[in-house]
Amino acid sequence: MPQYRNDENIRFHAYQSIFAHSVIMLSSGVLALLGGDYTHTLQPLLGLGSFGFWIFMMYKAYTGETVVLPLVGSLAQRQSGGSHDTTIQR
Repeated sequence: MPQYRNDENIRFHAYQSIFAHSVIMLSSGVLALLGGDYTHTLQPLLGLGSFGFWIFMMYKAYTGETVVLPLVGSLAQRQSGGSHDTTIQR
């Protein structure tokens, strides 16, 4: 939608979500490759944790709060052209 393409806040949240979930998917893939006795326990926990994380981040964005995550938040700031602080904004 063209009206959202230039909105710095929407672009920031979109990039941060893409980067954060890329890290989660990469972690899941590495865990699957490592195998071991605990893989069958850790994979569902990682999935449940990432689902909870996703809901939490959507709620924060919906309420207008900006949570800048470590590492991926700074990447999202550069990609979106934004200047979000590294703290929670209200």
